[in-house]
Amino acid sequence: MNSLRGKYFKHYKGGDYYVLNISTHTETNEKLVNYINLYNNIRCWSRPLNMWNELVNDKPRFIEIIPTDENKIIVNNYLNDSK
Repeated sequence: MNSLRGKYFKHYKGGDYYVLNISTHTETNEKLVNYINLYNNIRCWSRPLNMWNELVNDKPRFIEIIPTDENKIIVNNYLNDSK
């Protein structure tokens, strides 16, 4: 599960994302993927792990990608600003 942490992904509709962590919902114990978008106004999001891994129209919702230098800079800036 935590094998997603620190990896970069592309959504099936486009847009690159970075996984910060996997967390557990306090009420349901459901596993959540905590991630940021790497475009426009960067925000932190949470999505149920089962949704993250599901297929949409027979294609993965997210596929792992090799990050661009720009993606690495965005993540580095986000992580440093979060301290």
